Amino acid sequence: MEALESRLGHPFRQPELLLEALTHPSWSHEAGRHHRHNQRLEFLGDAVLQLVCSQWALELFPAAPEGVLTQWRAQFVSTDFLCEVAHALELPRHLRMGRGEIAQGGLQKANALADAFEAVVGALFMDAGYGAVEACLRCLMLPLMQSRQVPAETQNPKGQLQEQLQRLAPESPVYQVTMLQNAPLPPRFRASVYWQSHLLGEGEGPSKKRAEMAAASSALRDLNNHVNDLEKGRSSCA
Repeated sequence: MEALESRLGHPFRQPELLLEALTHPSWSHEAGRHHRHNQRLEFLGDAVLQLVCSQWALELFPAAPEGVLTQWRAQFVSTDFLCEVAHALELPRHLRMGRGEIAQGGLQKANALADAFEAVVGALFMDAGYGAVEACLRCLMLPLMQSRQVPAETQNPKGQLQEQLQRLAPESPVYQVTMLQNAPLPPRFRASVYWQSHLLGEGEGPSKKRAEMAAASSALRDLNNHVNDLEKGRSSCA
């Protein structure tokens, strides 16, 4: 608990709140008696995270319309991103989880880790209020967020890539994804995107979806060169 409090930068006045946030429902179920688990604090933490990220969106993009702000916020309250933050906090080391759930890989499940992080945020809010939460999350989340602050128009690179390619031919791009590493480290994936058997781009990410988006973004950056290469190849065959 002290190590986690140090990483959070906040010593809890009510440590029972943090213990509750770290208690998965499976642990309470296996204990065979009533124990508070983290679902109620997760409910609160989800709302607090939405509020904090909404505040940051307004600060960072003072002229952006609501739709752009909503898109920006969505990526930072997503399960994938919150799971990444949970791993940065080393939450799997601290979670109280039932043995059956652990045996099924529960300590590496993105949903369980994202829920636990939301519960920790809820516990921090209950213990010290909004100001403490916002200051803590600035230190935890902003460094991870900086590499993902891309223009709103590139929020859907897979859709953009498909749209541009289908102007040339009806074929859709094909994605191939492989896992680079697994537990105890956070899993990481590499994706390659092909079109007409031609490699267009590659990318990595903490989830299959994020890796595919990175590969599509890479393909979009060099799309004109790829198209020219394809056309040269067709000309030489003719």
